[in-house]
Amino acid sequence: MKITQTELEKLIKEVIEKEQLVRAKSLARKRALLNSLKRAITIPIIIGIIAALTMYFIYGIDELVYTLLNWTIGLTIAAAIISTLKNIQF
Repeated sequence: MKITQTELEKLIKEVIEKEQLVRAKSLARKRALLNSLKRAITIPIIIGIIAALTMYFIYGIDELVYTLLNWTIGLTIAAAIISTLKNIQF
């Protein structure tokens, strides 16, 4: 069975249109996910700012700086341990 030139062109057009539709849907899903992440990320930032201000007004700047440094040091140590464990092969 032979395919004529016009049939071949129609088939190629259909495939290209389907691929473009799949890409457009994928792009729309990615944009929707990014928008939902933007909304979700702002909530913890707002909560953190409120918590820091509350801690500043209740305990003072010394306690706030002390706590922030402790958290920074703790997170740095945890990140170092995790990255080291990833590099070790069992």
